[in-house]
Amino acid sequence: LLTDNKLSIKDFSEIHSMGTQYQFGSYLVNNNIPFYFWEEAAGLLSRSYIVESIEKGFKINGNKYEICRKAGLYDGSAPCVIKRYCNE
Repeated sequence: LLTDNKLSIKDFSEIHSMGTQYQFGSYLVNNNIPFYFWEEAAGLLSRSYIVESIEKGFKINGNKYEICRKAGLYDGSAPCVIKRYCNE
């Protein structure tokens, strides 16, 4: 999408992401691009272990769970997260 429109991720002043345990979140963290973290679903930021336990059970994803957990993609603790948003 960006390439087709001759845009770069750096053209954006703010980047907001939810479901960061998927490819886009990994891209942001691996490239140290600052972004705003939105919880996956209502209440799952304070209880990120729910999403983690679901993903940990999927053996088909190889070591995705460990990579995402260490990178802070489940709970928004990644160093490039500017602010975390959640539904308290």
